[in-house]
Amino acid sequence: MHNAYDEIAADSGTEARLREREALLQSIVAMEEADRNPSDAVRRTNAIVAVNRLWSTLVTDLASAQNQYPRELKAQLISIGIFVLRQCEAMRTDENKDFAAIVDISRTLEKGLA
Repeated sequence: MHNAYDEIAADSGTEARLREREALLQSIVAMEEADRNPSDAVRRTNAIVAVNRLWSTLVTDLASAQNQYPRELKAQLISIGIFVLRQCEAMRTDENKDFAAIVDISRTLEKGLA
């Protein structure tokens, strides 16, 4: 009985990582498309909103008591999330900023979830 629970818990953790990875991949695609089309303000705004929504959700999850990641890892990821959210805010007012730094961060995290 205990082994069955362990398998379910492992599966749900694996599934959560897969969902997180897919969300990061989708945001990467949106950011890269926005950077390839700098004159498309709607695409850029949609990418900023999507990245902001994703990282707000990730930071909220990391800060919850139910999150099982080690405390130090959670703190590091929250710090990264705050950086990403600040970058998104700066991009709202500065059309010359691109998504390069956020894409790099997202790719690194996505690879870690693979």
